[in-house]
Amino acid sequence: MARRRYQQGCLFIRGKKRKVWVLRYREDVMLPDGQIARVNRSEILGAVADFPTRRIAQRFVESKLRVINQGNYRPKTTLTFRQFVETQLQPSLFPTFKKSTSRGYAYLFRKYLFPYFGDHNLTEINRQMVQAFVAQLGQKLAPKSVSLAKNLISKVFTTAMEWGYVQENPATHIRISAQYVQQERTALSPEQIRLLTDALPEPCKSMVLIAVLTGLRRGELFALRWGTVDFERKLINVREAVYEGQFSVPKTRSSVRKIALGEALEAIFLRLRAKNATASDLVFASQKGTALRPENILKRIIRPTCERLGLPKVGWHDLRHTSATLLHEHEPLRVAQAILGHSDLQTTLGYTHVLPGQQRDAMKRLETIVLFPSVPKSEKEPETRVSELVGVPAI
Repeated sequence: MARRRYQQGCLFIRGKKRKVWVLRYREDVMLPDGQIARVNRSEILGAVADFPTRRIAQRFVESKLRVINQGNYRPKTTLTFRQFVETQLQPSLFPTFKKSTSRGYAYLFRKYLFPYFGDHNLTEINRQMVQAFVAQLGQKLAPKSVSLAKNLISKVFTTAMEWGYVQENPATHIRISAQYVQQERTALSPEQIRLLTDALPEPCKSMVLIAVLTGLRRGELFALRWGTVDFERKLINVREAVYEGQFSVPKTRSSVRKIALGEALEAIFLRLRAKNATASDLVFASQKGTALRPENILKRIIRPTCERLGLPKVGWHDLRHTSATLLHEHEPLRVAQAILGHSDLQTTLGYTHVLPGQQRDAMKRLETIVLFPSVPKSEKEPETRVSELVGVPAI
């Protein structure tokens, strides 16, 4: 490649009826293989009426070429968005992600990002384009899904900046609409849990009970091995998670935890354990000894049972919400956070729900505190009705 030097560009007028100033100059670019090459550029600056003299036009050219003439100029890449993702990002970064994360990213690229950004040069994508994409996507998907797509775009450009392909991230300062109805998670009451588990066959009954009593994620539940259930120390060591048959570490650093093994929970595990079970054997396994598929158990057994009993059609994550709700009702929030393996206390709080009857019980307690002070009453004193205290005629 020729040595970069100061250039003024070639400036000339083109056209007959509508005369315009045209600038030609040279620019260094980064090829897909990482090599630097020099290419010729041609650009229309504007009409002659806007720049009436060559001197005025040349001043504009100098300001435009100043970035290229500076010694710290970085060549722009010729890669398109699709080329960068497929040839650079996926081979290098995807192997470091969990399989579930890689699969989700691949779906977002294929379904939404490639059709919109795929053929654009990486350096041509700006904030206006990203904002327009987010606004368009917001008409189809919930803001949480839009946020995932926007964050993925930001991850692409953050990586491109670190690797020297672009100089800024156009996915910053992008606004996402928050006007949507959030899908409410289901939390079962203790009565509903007992009704469901009494109707389930083994080992599904034990799966549901362990999920509720421990708050394990479905990947953590189906990755449990007998070596992780410590009957001597009364602990469950959560060290693995499984997704589509592939084992890996749990979701976050806080997810690697120890959960106390209560008497009832211990009895469930002892009932499940076979005499010839080894430490490496899965607690819940197929006939071949491989990990079960959680979705198949839901579709074939648990949800049909819920429908037959008139219960909400819960999923594995709903059982985790149920565990968080029951823990929060009776235990400090910090204890629930440790059991669930959340790194943020606000996340644990977001998993809690108001069960049927809890609000009514709370109102009764509030009425008692406000309207019935704790003073001794004589046996002959007539009982005072709430309706009399608040001035409402008794029915």
